[in-house]
Amino acid sequence: MKLIDMSAVHTGLTRAARHGRIALVAALIYALAYALESLTAFRLATGEGPLSHWLLAMLIGFVAITPALAAFVRIGLGQAARLAAGDDERRLLGVMALIWVLLFTVLGTAGLAVMFMFTALAVINVDVNAQPPEGLVDIYALFGAGEWVVAMVLLAAFAGFSLWFVSRLAISLPATLESGRVRVLSIWPASSGHWIEISLTLLAAAAPGLLILTGFNYLAASLTGVWPGAPWAGGDGMGASAILVTLLGALHGFLKIALAAAPACVALGALYLKYRPEPRPDA
Repeated sequence: MKLIDMSAVHTGLTRAARHGRIALVAALIYALAYALESLTAFRLATGEGPLSHWLLAMLIGFVAITPALAAFVRIGLGQAARLAAGDDERRLLGVMALIWVLLFTVLGTAGLAVMFMFTALAVINVDVNAQPPEGLVDIYALFGAGEWVVAMVLLAAFAGFSLWFVSRLAISLPATLESGRVRVLSIWPASSGHWIEISLTLLAAAAPGLLILTGFNYLAASLTGVWPGAPWAGGDGMGASAILVTLLGALHGFLKIALAAAPACVALGALYLKYRPEPRPDA
């Protein structure tokens, strides 16, 4: 089993660069949506805006990113490069919604199980006859060395399971675009045994963009106190304001799509061509 498909990585980087105009337009569209997300998240964190505004902005961002993902995956599949809002994008939006429901259901349940295990670890050494403390209790303060080892194992297992699950679902995007119909669970067997290769290949394709994006975030945080990738956490920096957070959010969204998402999605399309099931012969 290959750990990284360098051919797919090369395809992702070169084809994304070759279709730079599409990447720039898609990035500009998403930049506007992420700027709105940043603004509403900042206002929510400072108590100036309601939760509903942030949720609406998240929904707008979810819709805005769909044409970009469809365009890049199509390029990876060797199809005509186009940025559109048609039937393919509508189906892809439905697939992404289904994936989010599955992620919330499966990973949410697994996360709750991990938290229950953490709570059980915290009370192992607690004296049941002692007077209960007042107020909130920091359960991590109750961990000993052994409990921390078990907690790290649990976290590693949860992270590995999450990566496996997301990687297996990822090829639903190119499968849907190629077949012209929604495919999520029906294409699940095609990624069997390939989740490590999928994860590492997509990470390698996105790595140059992620490095630039991380550098931008660190630079912005050091100069303004605002981390563009988490605008709700940086409202107390030098001269931090809603306008500053919005502008930084737009730049963050632009770089995320143009430099990281574009090559990763193209690589995903190229990987799918290797994994897709052979068509059945006509009866």
